[in-house]
Amino acid sequence: MSKNTSTHPDVMYDITPRPKGGWLLAEKKKPGQPRLSATARGEHSKIIPHELHRPQHVANGDLDRIGYHSLDDNKPVFARAMAGRKGFDLLEAQTFSPQHMYDLGLWENLVELQSIILAPGMADCLASLETNQNRKRVGTVYNLTWSVEPNGKDGSIRPGVIAKKKDSRVMRMVELISEISFELVRNADGAWTEEHERQWIKEASLTCGGGENKSVTSIQVNLTAIDKSGETEEHSKEGSNALEGDAQGVQDSDTVMTGVSQVGINSTKTAEQIMEESLKEKSHVHKDGHDERRNFSTILFLNHVPEDHFVGRFNITNFRLTCTCIPFSALVFSANNPHGGSGFAPYEAGLPLNSPLRFTPIAPAEVELPRLEDDAPYTRCLTIAYSRQDCMRARTKQLNESITGDTGLGAFITRKAQANWMIRHAIRDGGYIGAANPTIEDYLEKFSWVGNGVKCYEDRKLVEDALALKGTDDKEWELMLKATAYNSAHIKHDHPSLYESPKQRKAREARELLGDDAFCTQITSKGTRCKAWLAKTTDGVKMCGHHYKISMASRGRTQGSSGGSMVVARTHSRKRQREDGGESDDDEYGEDEDEDEVHFSSGPKSTNSQPSKPSPKRACY
Repeated sequence: MSKNTSTHPDVMYDITPRPKGGWLLAEKKKPGQPRLSATARGEHSKIIPHELHRPQHVANGDLDRIGYHSLDDNKPVFARAMAGRKGFDLLEAQTFSPQHMYDLGLWENLVELQSIILAPGMADCLASLETNQNRKRVGTVYNLTWSVEPNGKDGSIRPGVIAKKKDSRVMRMVELISEISFELVRNADGAWTEEHERQWIKEASLTCGGGENKSVTSIQVNLTAIDKSGETEEHSKEGSNALEGDAQGVQDSDTVMTGVSQVGINSTKTAEQIMEESLKEKSHVHKDGHDERRNFSTILFLNHVPEDHFVGRFNITNFRLTCTCIPFSALVFSANNPHGGSGFAPYEAGLPLNSPLRFTPIAPAEVELPRLEDDAPYTRCLTIAYSRQDCMRARTKQLNESITGDTGLGAFITRKAQANWMIRHAIRDGGYIGAANPTIEDYLEKFSWVGNGVKCYEDRKLVEDALALKGTDDKEWELMLKATAYNSAHIKHDHPSLYESPKQRKAREARELLGDDAFCTQITSKGTRCKAWLAKTTDGVKMCGHHYKISMASRGRTQGSSGGSMVVARTHSRKRQREDGGESDDDEYGEDEDEDEVHFSSGPKSTNSQPSKPSPKRACY
């Protein structure tokens, strides 16, 4: 989309040059009409236009016609947002070309990373490190760092099944991806601020990869294989029944294959069909609601495709932004926005070989593109590094004790990174470390480690900063959270059965059997029958959870004389929060791992007391 505004019915924002550089998105306003709700914005964001599904470049005229703006100019795109009567220009997306990657000193790391991931046999190695249950559920969407169950129970955050194996090649991948991704976040315009730095220290964020990384907590590698005859290979243990299996969909994933058996896709199918079958449910638009809203995700495009294949596109649908998945380029964006891939398929038969709509490999000036081994598999390869909410602000009870042991090194990579986190966490929670009133020296000594036969200590300034920030508030940080929800879009899937877990599927089937009896019988304030599903039955009357709370409050069964109004206010507040996009609507399922027992304890806080039986509420190091 050019400087001019678009009249396409799904376009919700005008884009114009930003005085401070880049592009600025401003919401379209219609006189006398309120802003669109989050659900309404989601309805305009659900579909990727047909033009973007075609496996070829999209002409500028076509982009203008469908109201899309290309990110291939590598200029940052901001969106105008409001919070607390204050205006914000929030970064939404920025691409980095191969030349930018070279100028930032990241080229050699990128080349090494691609050579590791696309080495012959590496896909089979990753599959062997996974569990059968995970392969059945998410295919070749490999989580390399922390495993987080969505239930928030004790010990639900721990090293993932791959991280536990501590494979040297995987650990090197984690190190490279986290280093490259954080460097890109720091160089993206406005993606990393002093507030982010302070929160990383204050909240003891559980990051990964060692080095200087302070943003990335989780890493996924997504693979789709292509055989040399040009057909997309979909590897699935369950074959075509993969969509009917157990829980589908882990955030940030957009491919599904397992590397167990090979089922070729008919090469005569259209590009759209190949894309649909290759990516399965993640070829649909989705958003990752479990990501930290104020942090950014980074995608590294490391595709290795034959000459008759287009490298694909990546699209952010609510803001109508698109970019080409150029090998050795990257995208920094907010994954809380609806997004999805498209166009990764063989070129159409009638497209001339010299057509400008075909992709031409791009290399930095005076640098040749790396040559992979002759038997390196043709593969669509994306690495996604992101900040998960549970890891950025982990509650003590959620942390599994295996994080602090040798197993945790599969994600931390180095003892230094592990000690760094343990210091920040001990200060944040006041964990007992053997001293009633620990000094800076006590923390440094407690969390020292031995490397190459030499005793090592963490930086003293880290301890000083953590102690200074403990218990402080940051109003600017809270305003940033509200601002990120200003343009949020809630996606309601047309076919929710594609995204549901087995538990959700059973509940849906039960509701379908009940028919009309499965819904609330109460009348809403608008005079219509409530369409919410049943949750409670009181005095023989069936009603949803919302109306049940109102009924209980009106009967005086809540605590306090003002309990009824408080319950109603809370339910109305939650409803408004959902409409504003303040709550996550995405489902995520934990990994299939054995439970690890967790024992947390703490010592006395008083200077006059002696260490006694630890309390189970705080960590004891």
